[in-house]
Amino acid sequence: RISAPAPVPSDRQPEVLSAVLRVRALQAALPACNGSRKTSTALARRAVVIGEPSSRWAVATIATCSWEERALALLASLRGTGRYAGDAVIMHDGAASPRLRRVQEDERHVVLVNARSLFEAGARLPPLLCYGVDLGLRDMRKRQVARRAYYFKMALFSHFWLRWQRVLYVDAACAIHRPIGAFFGEQLWAASESRLLANPDEWNKQPARDAAQRPSKQLAAQFEPQCDEGRFAALLRSASLGDVSFQSTLMLYDTAALIDSSDATLGALTRLYHAYGRIASGDQAILSLYFHSLRRQYAALPYRLDRTNEVPYDFVPVVRGARYIITAWRWGWRKRPDATCEPPWNSSSWRSRHSCDAPSPL
Repeated sequence: RISAPAPVPSDRQPEVLSAVLRVRALQAALPACNGSRKTSTALARRAVVIGEPSSRWAVATIATCSWEERALALLASLRGTGRYAGDAVIMHDGAASPRLRRVQEDERHVVLVNARSLFEAGARLPPLLCYGVDLGLRDMRKRQVARRAYYFKMALFSHFWLRWQRVLYVDAACAIHRPIGAFFGEQLWAASESRLLANPDEWNKQPARDAAQRPSKQLAAQFEPQCDEGRFAALLRSASLGDVSFQSTLMLYDTAALIDSSDATLGALTRLYHAYGRIASGDQAILSLYFHSLRRQYAALPYRLDRTNEVPYDFVPVVRGARYIITAWRWGWRKRPDATCEPPWNSSSWRSRHSCDAPSPL
């Protein structure tokens, strides 16, 4: 049985209307990326690709608006702490900034691609989520500012990426703690064959059962039915929203299996985003809907690597004694580990109990 968020009660609808009006005001105040709002469409689509592929795999990130600084910091971390010398691809918004061009000229194996150029000419952003009052103003502003980056993640599945056999997408805000070579090593290379690997929204030994017991981790929870009840009802009829949603912060995928050379994959994703953007909380909802519920090409990223205590990725470090390769944030430790925690590596997909979710600094 699918549990969806209840519609906003009638006595709270004035609050929702007020929240919507505040969002519209925020939207009007947002600066354009890489220049003024008068930047021409031709200029925005200029310089499709700068640089040439040089390896079988690539690490990709997105640099939009204020995220350019973080993308460059991630690149430096990949080369340093990550000991990664392969191709790094930065998707930017509009014409490449002088700083991005300098990095591409100075660094080996850096490819720049204009995200807008990967979509059809004249493509527009999907409708904005209506933002029920329960999301809160802080979350509304965050999602509005990130709206372009959310949509540009669809371009990760353009035919452009067929230049590489595997792509590891990493959000620009992520932290690199250890060498990342394992992502392109034997275990994860095999696990990602014909698949998109990412962490479930909540790790558990049996994620499917966990979704049934915890509705907040179902794909249905990634949508806001009160924004358009008719559209949500249509979605319920066409897809299984009881599946677990996955985190799009880090994704490893097999390009040949997931991406169509005619851009049918990108076209399907953009149509879904435009169809359900008004009720979708962000890119994670659309990507989970397409690759898990509709295409069945999603698989959980192994929580640890075989015969090691290395964890490829988690949102924050949660298991004591584990060596995390990538986390979503550079901070977030909550408390000291509980002395009664069970041994950390008794199975390949083990995740500590909530009472033990207390990492020590990396």
